[in-house]
Amino acid sequence: MTLMLILGGVAIVYALLLLLRCAKYALPLFTGLALAFYLRDHGFG
Repeated sequence: MTLMLILGGVAIVYALLLLLRCAKYALPLFTGLALAFYLRDHGFG
């Protein structure tokens, strides 16, 4: 039981680190796309 809790905790920490590492690249991309669609809807392109 204790081993499963430790392994589960390690897996959760690894998943969070992977998510944050990917967010570093995904956030500027989605921000740019959102800005492009926002400006397009307001007649700037």
